[in-house]
Amino acid sequence: MAYAKSSSGGSRPWLCGLIFFLNLAMPVDRATAQAQPPAATDTPKVITTPIGDLIGLDPGSVRARLSGLPQTSPVRPMMIMATPEGPVTFLRLDDLFLDQAGIDRQERFGDGDYGPPYDVPPYQDCGEKLVQPGAVWDQSWAGTVLLMFQNNKLAALFVEPAWYVPTPEPVSGATPDASKKVERWKVAQHSPYLSKPGALLLDDGLGFLTRWTKVALPVSANITTACHIVNPVAPKPAPRDHFQPDADVVLAPLIVLVPFDNAHRATAYKNGHALLNILNIGEALPQSAQEFAGTREGVRLLSGSNRDFAVLSIDMGARQSNHIDNTDDTALIGVKADKVAWIIPSMKRSAFMGIYPKLLCLDATGVPGRVREKCDYYGNYTP
Repeated sequence: MAYAKSSSGGSRPWLCGLIFFLNLAMPVDRATAQAQPPAATDTPKVITTPIGDLIGLDPGSVRARLSGLPQTSPVRPMMIMATPEGPVTFLRLDDLFLDQAGIDRQERFGDGDYGPPYDVPPYQDCGEKLVQPGAVWDQSWAGTVLLMFQNNKLAALFVEPAWYVPTPEPVSGATPDASKKVERWKVAQHSPYLSKPGALLLDDGLGFLTRWTKVALPVSANITTACHIVNPVAPKPAPRDHFQPDADVVLAPLIVLVPFDNAHRATAYKNGHALLNILNIGEALPQSAQEFAGTREGVRLLSGSNRDFAVLSIDMGARQSNHIDNTDDTALIGVKADKVAWIIPSMKRSAFMGIYPKLLCLDATGVPGRVREKCDYYGNYTP
């Protein structure tokens, strides 16, 4: 459940419930415009590249080989981890293809469908496909392939062997026992990024590589990409065939909170990114982890059973928005002996490799709950 954020950083779950019931009670005509599909301003450029030709290249060169984007375009890692052999960086293939306009659009609207963002400039959009005879993975969607770089050189590409696992069918003739029902949100969860149930996230560094289900792509596989420039098209007005209350009127008393939320988002966005800029992988913090968290707003120290390891949570804010239920992004810093062991710059993006905020709120049995400060009953973590 998405929680509304207050200007002080607290949560307002009651707003989400109120909005939900208002929408049920008073239907709103949201079709004020008919969105047209984004128009491509050029013919997609199709490129097929053997993975073997990419091994050993830096991120910019991999991007250039696959998409034709300039090597100078920004690179946004999902995670950077310190190792004795040098830093290890993980990127999602889709993120590698984003130009600056695409990055701005993603930060404002995310990867989901939040409405047509017609006030953004043209951006590059790429489709990818894996080609390998007899492969065990889904070959039609390669965007979530993870690229692992060692010392800024591509070392391996990973993919899930199966994208979809069907839910088991109930046993025929079984009668559920109401006294033994367990809320589906409170079922024990497991993750390769936890060394054991109840452990702090990534406390054993790259140990998750021995636990996750992803498989390395063979160098004989090919990646085919088709990229083009998308030019958002203005919507056509849609006439109303009957009167319905406008959402802005129904929610007017709540809309007054938006400026305060945006002020908090902007401050956290500025401060959070400034903090990330002073942290370097493998280097010592400016202060001890406890002092670092205690003297900075929006920073929290998460500790576990290992006294030599802790995680810093940084409120990264968000772009300006008219949504009162928009949650802030979170950055995580793994700290070992007061040195930066790993950095996750954005949990909204790290979710695509299976690192969710909920992993911070699991107890020793793997059940989500109020394990730490800012964890709610269902194990949702807010910065």
